[in-house]
Amino acid sequence: MTNSDKIKRLLGVFWSRVWKDPELVNGLSEAFAHEWDQVEDSVVNLKDYLSRFTIPLGYRRDWSRYRLEITGLEPRTATVGSFVVGDSTRVADPEDPVAFDTDLALLDVESISEKPVNPTITLEKGVHFDLKDGILYFHDITLLNTFPRIVSVNTDGSPSEFVDLWLRNSRVEDMRLKDHFGFVFELDVTSTEKCRRMLNAAWDLRVQGATSSNMNRMLAAITDCDICEAEGIVGASEVRDERLYVTVGSREYSAPSVYSSIVSAGDLLMEGDPIFDSFEILDPNSPIDEADIPAISLDASLIAAKYKDGLVFVNKDVALTPLYTEDVTVPIFEIGGSEEAVELFREDLKDKLVATGVDLWSLLTQDQRYPYTINPFQFVSYNFLANNMKYVIFKSVSLDLNMLKAGTSFLLDTIPAGTSLLIFQVTESIVSGFDSSNITEEIEVSQSLDGQELFGTINEGGSTVRQP
Repeated sequence: MTNSDKIKRLLGVFWSRVWKDPELVNGLSEAFAHEWDQVEDSVVNLKDYLSRFTIPLGYRRDWSRYRLEITGLEPRTATVGSFVVGDSTRVADPEDPVAFDTDLALLDVESISEKPVNPTITLEKGVHFDLKDGILYFHDITLLNTFPRIVSVNTDGSPSEFVDLWLRNSRVEDMRLKDHFGFVFELDVTSTEKCRRMLNAAWDLRVQGATSSNMNRMLAAITDCDICEAEGIVGASEVRDERLYVTVGSREYSAPSVYSSIVSAGDLLMEGDPIFDSFEILDPNSPIDEADIPAISLDASLIAAKYKDGLVFVNKDVALTPLYTEDVTVPIFEIGGSEEAVELFREDLKDKLVATGVDLWSLLTQDQRYPYTINPFQFVSYNFLANNMKYVIFKSVSLDLNMLKAGTSFLLDTIPAGTSLLIFQVTESIVSGFDSSNITEEIEVSQSLDGQELFGTINEGGSTVRQP
Protein backbone atom coordinates (compact mmCIF):
# COMPACT_ATOMS: atom_id res chain seq x y z
CA MET A 1 0.00 0.00 0.00
CA THR A 2 3.02 2.31 0.03
CA ASN A 3 3.53 1.96 -3.75
CA SER A 4 1.32 4.18 -5.95
CA ASP A 5 1.61 1.90 -9.01
CA LYS A 6 0.35 -1.09 -7.04
CA ILE A 7 -2.54 1.00 -5.70
CA LYS A 8 -3.56 1.93 -9.26
CA ARG A 9 -3.49 -1.73 -10.29
CA LEU A 10 -5.68 -2.58 -7.32
CA LEU A 11 -8.20 0.04 -8.46
CA GLY A 12 -8.75 -1.85 -11.68
CA VAL A 13 -8.54 -1.23 -15.42
CA PHE A 14 -11.36 1.34 -15.55
CA TRP A 15 -9.64 3.85 -13.27
CA SER A 16 -6.13 3.27 -14.62
CA ARG A 17 -6.88 3.15 -18.36
CA VAL A 18 -10.46 4.24 -19.17
CA TRP A 19 -11.05 7.16 -16.81
CA LYS A 20 -10.49 10.45 -18.67
CA ASP A 21 -8.63 12.22 -15.86
CA PRO A 22 -5.57 10.03 -15.21
CA GLU A 23 -3.77 12.87 -13.42
CA LEU A 24 -6.44 12.90 -10.71
CA VAL A 25 -6.12 9.12 -10.28
CA ASN A 26 -2.33 9.41 -10.18
CA GLY A 27 -2.56 12.14 -7.56
CA LEU A 28 -4.92 10.16 -5.37
CA SER A 29 -2.73 7.06 -5.69
CA GLU A 30 0.34 9.03 -4.69
CA ALA A 31 -1.53 10.55 -1.74
CA PHE A 32 -2.71 7.14 -0.50
CA ALA A 33 0.81 5.76 -0.89
CA HIS A 34 2.33 8.59 1.11
CA GLU A 35 -0.32 8.25 3.80
CA TRP A 36 0.29 4.51 4.21
CA ASP A 37 4.04 5.09 4.16
CA GLN A 38 3.57 7.49 7.08
CA VAL A 39 1.45 4.92 8.93
CA GLU A 40 4.04 2.21 8.34
CA ASP A 41 6.82 4.48 9.57
CA SER A 42 4.82 5.27 12.73
CA VAL A 43 4.20 1.58 13.45
CA VAL A 44 7.86 0.69 12.94
CA ASN A 45 8.92 3.44 15.37
CA LEU A 46 6.22 2.66 17.93
CA LYS A 47 8.54 0.45 19.99
CA ASP A 48 10.98 3.36 20.30
CA TYR A 49 8.35 5.33 22.22
CA LEU A 50 8.43 2.74 25.03
CA SER A 51 11.85 3.80 26.34
CA ARG A 52 13.13 7.15 27.59
CA PHE A 53 16.45 6.38 25.86
CA THR A 54 15.16 5.61 22.35
CA ILE A 55 12.09 7.83 21.96
CA PRO A 56 12.46 9.78 18.69
CA LEU A 57 13.25 13.48 18.80
CA GLY A 58 10.30 14.66 16.75
CA TYR A 59 7.76 13.06 14.47
CA ARG A 60 8.90 12.48 10.87
CA ARG A 61 6.53 13.40 8.06
CA ASP A 62 7.19 12.58 4.44
CA TRP A 63 5.03 15.50 3.29
CA SER A 64 3.39 18.22 5.37
CA ARG A 65 1.14 20.95 4.03
CA TYR A 66 1.35 24.38 5.57
CA ARG A 67 -1.00 27.15 4.43
CA LEU A 68 0.82 30.48 4.66
CA GLU A 69 -1.23 33.67 4.70
CA ILE A 70 0.26 36.34 2.46
CA THR A 71 -2.54 38.92 2.64
CA GLY A 72 -1.02 42.38 2.28
CA LEU A 73 2.35 41.02 1.19
CA GLU A 74 3.30 43.23 -1.77
CA PRO A 75 6.84 42.94 -3.19
CA ARG A 76 7.86 46.19 -4.87
CA THR A 77 10.75 44.96 -6.97
CA ALA A 78 11.36 41.89 -9.07
CA THR A 79 13.89 40.33 -6.71
CA VAL A 80 15.09 42.14 -3.63
CA GLY A 81 13.45 45.15 -2.04
CA SER A 82 10.73 46.53 0.20
CA PHE A 83 7.39 44.92 0.78
CA VAL A 84 4.46 45.52 3.09
CA VAL A 85 3.12 43.15 5.74
CA GLY A 86 0.12 44.69 7.47
CA ASP A 87 1.16 48.18 8.52
CA SER A 88 4.92 47.57 8.55
CA THR A 89 7.51 47.67 5.79
CA ARG A 90 10.25 45.04 5.59
CA VAL A 91 13.14 44.36 3.25
CA ALA A 92 13.76 40.97 1.67
CA ASP A 93 17.38 40.10 1.02
CA PRO A 94 19.84 37.39 2.14
CA GLU A 95 21.19 39.64 4.89
CA ASP A 96 17.72 40.39 6.29
CA PRO A 97 15.49 37.43 5.38
CA VAL A 98 11.73 37.44 5.78
CA ALA A 99 10.58 35.38 8.75
CA PHE A 100 7.37 33.41 9.06
CA ASP A 101 6.45 31.58 12.25
CA THR A 102 4.97 28.32 10.98
CA ASP A 103 3.29 27.26 14.28
CA LEU A 104 4.23 23.70 13.23
CA ALA A 105 7.06 23.39 15.78
CA LEU A 106 9.34 22.38 12.91
CA LEU A 107 12.67 20.80 13.79
CA ASP A 108 13.86 20.20 10.24
CA VAL A 109 12.67 20.29 6.64
CA GLU A 110 14.47 19.24 3.48
CA SER A 111 12.69 21.32 0.81
CA ILE A 112 9.46 23.17 -0.02
CA SER A 113 7.32 22.62 -3.14
CA GLU A 114 3.96 23.78 -4.44
CA LYS A 115 2.62 20.20 -4.59
CA PRO A 116 3.84 16.77 -3.48
CA VAL A 117 3.40 15.02 -6.88
CA ASN A 118 5.54 16.12 -9.84
CA PRO A 119 6.33 19.56 -8.39
CA THR A 120 7.58 22.31 -10.67
CA ILE A 121 8.84 24.56 -7.84
CA THR A 122 11.38 23.34 -5.30
CA LEU A 123 12.96 25.57 -2.67
CA GLU A 124 16.01 24.05 -0.97
CA LYS A 125 16.93 24.59 2.66
CA GLY A 126 20.13 26.58 2.97
CA VAL A 127 19.71 27.99 -0.55
CA HIS A 128 16.27 29.59 -0.72
CA PHE A 129 15.26 29.49 2.94
CA ASP A 130 16.52 28.59 6.42
CA LEU A 131 14.84 27.17 9.50
CA LYS A 132 15.62 28.16 13.06
CA ASP A 133 13.53 27.61 16.20
CA GLY A 134 10.50 26.63 14.13
CA ILE A 135 10.63 29.81 12.03
CA LEU A 136 11.03 29.81 8.24
CA TYR A 137 13.34 32.51 6.84
CA PHE A 138 12.93 33.14 3.10
CA HIS A 139 15.93 34.74 1.41
CA ASP A 140 13.82 36.18 -1.42
CA ILE A 141 10.18 36.96 -0.71
CA THR A 142 9.30 37.05 -4.42
CA LEU A 143 9.75 33.28 -4.55
CA LEU A 144 6.31 33.03 -2.95
CA ASN A 145 4.81 34.67 -6.05
CA THR A 146 5.58 31.49 -7.98
CA PHE A 147 3.26 29.44 -5.76
CA PRO A 148 -0.45 29.14 -6.73
CA ARG A 149 -2.58 31.49 -4.63
CA ILE A 150 -5.74 30.64 -2.76
CA VAL A 151 -8.26 33.40 -2.01
CA SER A 152 -10.95 33.20 0.65
CA VAL A 153 -13.55 35.75 1.77
CA ASN A 154 -13.72 36.73 5.43
CA THR A 155 -16.95 37.29 7.35
CA ASP A 156 -16.56 41.05 6.91
CA GLY A 157 -16.30 40.64 3.14
CA SER A 158 -12.56 41.30 2.92
CA PRO A 159 -10.39 38.82 0.98
CA SER A 160 -7.48 36.82 2.38
CA GLU A 161 -4.75 35.28 0.24
CA PHE A 162 -2.78 32.13 1.00
CA VAL A 163 -0.20 29.88 -0.58
CA ASP A 164 0.12 26.17 0.18
CA LEU A 165 3.66 25.11 1.05
CA TRP A 166 4.37 21.39 0.86
CA LEU A 167 7.22 20.56 3.24
CA ARG A 168 9.30 17.58 2.18
CA ASN A 169 10.84 15.19 4.72
CA SER A 170 10.12 17.30 7.79
CA ARG A 171 10.45 16.56 11.49
CA VAL A 172 7.88 18.07 13.80
CA GLU A 173 8.15 18.54 17.56
CA ASP A 174 5.48 16.40 19.23
CA MET A 175 6.58 16.41 22.90
CA ARG A 176 5.72 12.72 23.31
CA LEU A 177 8.67 12.22 25.63
CA LYS A 178 7.36 14.88 27.98
CA ASP A 179 3.82 13.51 27.75
CA HIS A 180 4.87 9.87 28.28
CA PHE A 181 7.60 10.26 30.90
CA GLY A 182 8.19 13.90 31.83
CA PHE A 183 4.89 14.43 33.64
CA VAL A 184 6.31 12.36 36.53
CA PHE A 185 8.81 15.16 37.23
CA GLU A 186 6.51 18.02 36.15
CA LEU A 187 9.02 19.20 33.58
CA ASP A 188 8.18 22.50 31.91
CA VAL A 189 10.47 22.06 28.91
CA THR A 190 9.38 22.92 25.37
CA SER A 191 11.85 20.80 23.41
CA THR A 192 11.86 17.00 23.21
CA GLU A 193 15.65 16.92 22.92
CA LYS A 194 16.11 19.12 25.99
CA CYS A 195 13.41 17.17 27.81
CA ARG A 196 15.14 13.85 27.07
CA ARG A 197 18.44 15.06 28.49
CA MET A 198 16.80 16.50 31.60
CA LEU A 199 14.54 13.50 32.10
CA ASN A 200 17.34 10.93 31.84
CA ALA A 201 19.58 12.97 34.14
CA ALA A 202 16.80 13.38 36.72
CA TRP A 203 15.89 9.69 36.53
CA ASP A 204 19.49 8.59 37.09
CA LEU A 205 19.96 11.06 39.95
CA ARG A 206 16.82 9.86 41.72
CA VAL A 207 17.39 6.14 41.17
CA GLN A 208 21.19 5.81 41.29
CA GLY A 209 22.06 8.75 43.54
CA ALA A 210 24.34 11.77 43.23
CA THR A 211 27.38 10.02 41.76
CA SER A 212 30.00 12.05 39.91
CA SER A 213 28.77 10.95 36.49
CA ASN A 214 25.12 11.61 37.39
CA MET A 215 25.98 15.08 38.65
CA ASN A 216 27.86 15.77 35.39
CA ARG A 217 24.89 14.49 33.41
CA MET A 218 22.49 16.87 35.15
CA LEU A 219 24.81 19.87 34.83
CA ALA A 220 25.25 19.10 31.13
CA ALA A 221 21.47 18.76 30.68
CA ILE A 222 20.94 22.22 32.19
CA THR A 223 23.21 23.65 29.49
CA ASP A 224 21.60 21.55 26.70
CA CYS A 225 24.74 19.44 26.24
CA ASP A 226 25.49 15.72 26.08
CA ILE A 227 28.08 13.88 28.15
CA CYS A 228 29.80 10.62 27.30
CA GLU A 229 27.40 7.69 27.76
CA ALA A 230 29.76 4.82 26.89
CA GLU A 231 33.52 4.21 26.83
CA GLY A 232 35.07 5.15 23.51
CA ILE A 233 37.79 6.93 21.55
CA VAL A 234 37.18 10.52 20.49
CA GLY A 235 36.89 10.92 16.73
CA ALA A 236 35.94 13.77 14.42
CA SER A 237 33.99 16.90 15.32
CA GLU A 238 31.95 19.33 13.22
CA VAL A 239 29.39 22.13 13.48
CA ARG A 240 25.94 21.57 11.96
CA ASP A 241 22.82 23.69 12.37
CA GLU A 242 24.39 25.75 15.18
CA ARG A 243 25.38 22.69 17.22
CA LEU A 244 28.83 21.20 17.75
CA TYR A 245 28.97 17.43 17.20
CA VAL A 246 31.74 15.18 18.55
CA THR A 247 32.02 11.47 17.76
CA VAL A 248 33.08 9.17 20.60
CA GLY A 249 33.25 5.50 19.68
CA SER A 250 30.16 4.75 17.60
CA ARG A 251 28.08 7.55 19.15
CA GLU A 252 27.70 11.20 18.31
CA TYR A 253 27.28 13.83 21.04
CA SER A 254 26.29 17.47 20.62
CA ALA A 255 26.14 20.86 22.32
CA PRO A 256 25.17 24.39 21.26
CA SER A 257 27.92 25.79 19.05
CA VAL A 258 28.64 28.58 21.58
CA TYR A 259 30.56 25.97 23.56
CA SER A 260 33.84 24.24 22.69
CA SER A 261 35.04 20.68 22.96
CA ILE A 262 37.37 19.91 25.87
CA VAL A 263 38.53 16.62 24.34
CA SER A 264 40.85 15.84 21.43
CA ALA A 265 40.82 13.18 18.75
CA GLY A 266 42.30 9.97 20.14
CA ASP A 267 41.35 10.63 23.77
CA LEU A 268 39.78 7.75 25.68
CA LEU A 269 36.57 8.77 27.45
CA MET A 270 34.62 6.87 30.06
CA GLU A 271 30.92 6.98 30.86
CA GLY A 272 30.03 10.23 32.61
CA ASP A 273 33.00 12.23 31.30
CA PRO A 274 32.18 15.80 30.14
CA ILE A 275 32.83 16.53 26.48
CA PHE A 276 32.07 20.26 26.26
CA ASP A 277 33.08 23.31 28.30
CA SER A 278 29.52 24.35 29.21
CA PHE A 279 30.23 23.98 32.93
CA GLU A 280 33.14 23.56 35.30
CA ILE A 281 33.32 22.17 38.84
CA LEU A 282 35.88 23.79 41.13
CA ASP A 283 37.12 22.83 44.58
CA PRO A 284 37.23 25.67 47.14
CA ASN A 285 40.22 23.98 48.78
CA SER A 286 42.32 24.62 45.66
CA PRO A 287 43.41 27.94 44.17
CA ILE A 288 40.81 29.26 41.71
CA ASP A 289 41.82 31.53 38.86
CA GLU A 290 40.43 35.05 38.85
CA ALA A 291 39.26 34.51 35.26
CA ASP A 292 36.99 31.68 36.45
CA ILE A 293 35.54 33.44 39.50
CA PRO A 294 36.57 37.12 39.74
CA ALA A 295 34.73 37.52 43.05
CA ILE A 296 32.07 35.98 45.23
CA SER A 297 29.02 37.89 46.41
CA LEU A 298 27.51 36.38 49.54
CA ASP A 299 23.94 37.30 50.34
CA ALA A 300 23.24 38.48 53.88
CA SER A 301 21.32 35.26 54.58
CA LEU A 302 24.50 33.25 53.95
CA ILE A 303 26.53 35.27 56.45
CA ALA A 304 24.40 35.69 59.56
CA ALA A 305 20.83 36.60 60.48
CA LYS A 306 21.77 40.03 61.80
CA TYR A 307 23.24 41.16 58.46
CA LYS A 308 21.06 43.39 56.31
CA ASP A 309 23.44 43.57 53.34
CA GLY A 310 25.70 41.10 51.61
CA LEU A 311 29.45 41.21 51.16
CA VAL A 312 31.75 40.87 48.16
CA PHE A 313 35.16 39.18 48.31
CA VAL A 314 37.37 39.69 45.24
CA ASN A 315 39.63 36.96 43.92
CA LYS A 316 42.90 38.90 43.87
CA ASP A 317 45.60 39.96 46.30
CA VAL A 318 44.79 43.09 48.33
CA ALA A 319 46.63 44.85 51.14
CA LEU A 320 46.52 43.17 54.57
CA THR A 321 46.94 45.42 57.61
CA PRO A 322 46.64 44.79 61.35
CA LEU A 323 44.05 46.29 63.68
CA TYR A 324 45.51 46.10 67.19
CA THR A 325 43.00 45.70 69.98
CA GLU A 326 43.41 44.97 73.67
CA ASP A 327 42.64 41.27 73.19
CA VAL A 328 43.67 40.30 69.66
CA THR A 329 45.13 41.53 66.39
CA VAL A 330 42.42 41.59 63.72
CA PRO A 331 43.46 41.23 60.07
CA ILE A 332 41.94 44.06 58.00
CA PHE A 333 41.53 43.81 54.24
CA GLU A 334 39.33 45.28 51.54
CA ILE A 335 35.75 43.92 51.45
CA GLY A 336 32.95 45.01 49.17
CA GLY A 337 29.61 45.99 50.66
CA SER A 338 27.95 48.62 52.76
CA GLU A 339 30.01 50.26 55.50
CA GLU A 340 27.70 48.78 58.13
CA ALA A 341 28.06 45.24 56.79
CA VAL A 342 31.85 45.49 56.49
CA GLU A 343 32.22 46.78 60.08
CA LEU A 344 29.89 44.04 61.31
CA PHE A 345 32.01 41.41 59.56
CA ARG A 346 35.20 42.70 61.19
CA GLU A 347 33.55 42.80 64.62
CA ASP A 348 32.34 39.22 64.19
CA LEU A 349 35.78 38.11 63.08
CA LYS A 350 37.30 39.78 66.15
CA ASP A 351 34.80 38.09 68.48
CA LYS A 352 35.53 34.67 67.00
CA LEU A 353 39.28 35.16 67.33
CA VAL A 354 38.92 36.23 70.96
CA ALA A 355 36.63 33.28 71.72
CA THR A 356 38.93 30.70 70.11
CA GLY A 357 42.29 32.25 71.03
CA VAL A 358 43.54 31.79 67.48
CA ASP A 359 46.34 34.18 66.41
CA LEU A 360 45.06 34.58 62.87
CA TRP A 361 47.33 37.51 62.08
CA SER A 362 50.42 35.41 62.68
CA LEU A 363 48.99 32.54 60.66
CA LEU A 364 48.33 34.81 57.69
CA THR A 365 51.68 36.63 57.74
CA GLN A 366 54.15 33.98 58.91
CA ASP A 367 55.21 33.07 55.36
CA GLN A 368 55.15 36.63 53.99
CA ARG A 369 57.35 39.67 53.95
CA TYR A 370 56.07 43.21 54.35
CA PRO A 371 53.94 44.57 52.70
CA TYR A 372 51.44 41.84 53.55
CA THR A 373 48.64 40.76 51.19
CA ILE A 374 45.63 38.50 51.29
CA ASN A 375 43.20 37.10 48.73
CA PRO A 376 39.74 37.76 50.25
CA PHE A 377 37.98 35.19 48.05
CA GLN A 378 40.44 32.44 48.96
CA PHE A 379 40.28 33.44 52.63
CA VAL A 380 36.51 33.02 52.68
CA SER A 381 36.65 29.84 50.59
CA TYR A 382 39.28 28.11 52.73
CA ASN A 383 37.92 29.18 56.09
CA PHE A 384 34.17 29.24 55.66
CA LEU A 385 33.08 27.47 52.46
CA ALA A 386 35.51 24.62 51.89
CA ASN A 387 33.88 21.86 53.93
CA ASN A 388 31.81 19.63 51.64
CA MET A 389 31.39 22.49 49.18
CA LYS A 390 31.84 22.66 45.39
CA TYR A 391 31.63 25.59 43.01
CA VAL A 392 29.84 25.07 39.69
CA ILE A 393 30.28 27.64 36.92
CA PHE A 394 27.95 27.71 33.92
CA LYS A 395 29.78 29.23 30.96
CA SER A 396 26.74 30.60 29.11
CA VAL A 397 25.09 34.00 29.55
CA SER A 398 21.79 32.75 28.07
CA LEU A 399 20.73 29.60 29.88
CA ASP A 400 17.18 28.31 29.45
CA LEU A 401 15.54 29.38 32.72
CA ASN A 402 13.19 26.38 32.68
CA MET A 403 16.15 24.02 32.39
CA LEU A 404 18.04 25.90 35.11
CA LYS A 405 15.08 25.83 37.47
CA ALA A 406 14.33 22.14 36.88
CA GLY A 407 17.96 21.03 37.05
CA THR A 408 18.85 22.90 40.24
CA SER A 409 15.67 21.56 41.84
CA PHE A 410 16.71 17.97 41.10
CA LEU A 411 20.22 18.65 42.41
CA LEU A 412 18.83 20.10 45.62
CA ASP A 413 16.69 17.02 46.17
CA THR A 414 19.51 14.51 45.62
CA ILE A 415 22.84 15.88 46.88
CA PRO A 416 23.79 14.29 50.21
CA ALA A 417 22.92 16.11 53.44
CA GLY A 418 25.81 18.17 54.75
CA THR A 419 27.08 19.02 51.26
CA SER A 420 26.60 22.18 49.25
CA LEU A 421 26.86 23.57 45.75
CA LEU A 422 27.36 27.22 44.91
CA ILE A 423 26.30 27.71 41.31
CA PHE A 424 27.45 30.69 39.26
CA GLN A 425 26.38 31.83 35.82
CA VAL A 426 28.84 33.83 33.76
CA THR A 427 27.52 37.28 32.85
CA GLU A 428 28.55 39.85 30.29
CA SER A 429 29.20 42.40 33.04
CA ILE A 430 32.67 43.63 33.93
CA VAL A 431 33.77 43.67 37.55
CA SER A 432 33.79 47.27 38.65
CA GLY A 433 34.74 48.17 42.19
CA PHE A 434 32.77 46.09 44.62
CA ASP A 435 29.28 46.39 43.16
CA SER A 436 28.00 42.86 43.51
CA SER A 437 25.47 43.34 40.69
CA ASN A 438 28.40 43.69 38.28
CA ILE A 439 30.17 40.54 39.34
CA THR A 440 28.05 37.48 38.79
CA GLU A 441 24.57 36.13 39.02
CA GLU A 442 24.68 33.60 41.82
CA ILE A 443 22.21 30.80 42.46
CA GLU A 444 22.66 28.96 45.76
CA VAL A 445 21.62 25.32 45.74
CA SER A 446 22.25 23.78 49.10
CA GLN A 447 20.91 21.58 51.83
CA SER A 448 23.61 22.18 54.40
CA LEU A 449 23.65 25.98 54.16
CA ASP A 450 19.93 26.40 54.80
CA GLY A 451 19.55 28.26 58.09
CA GLN A 452 23.30 28.31 58.75
CA GLU A 453 25.62 31.24 59.23
CA LEU A 454 28.93 31.94 57.59
CA PHE A 455 30.84 32.18 60.85
CA GLY A 456 31.59 28.72 62.14
CA THR A 457 34.36 27.70 64.51
CA ILE A 458 37.74 28.73 63.13
CA ASN A 459 40.47 26.29 64.04
CA GLU A 460 44.21 26.61 63.57
CA GLY A 461 44.07 24.49 60.44
CA GLY A 462 42.26 27.31 58.77
CA SER A 463 39.05 25.40 58.01
CA THR A 464 35.51 25.74 59.28
CA VAL A 465 33.78 23.13 61.38
CA ARG A 466 30.19 23.17 60.16
CA GLN A 467 27.44 20.92 61.47
CA PRO A 468 25.21 19.32 58.78
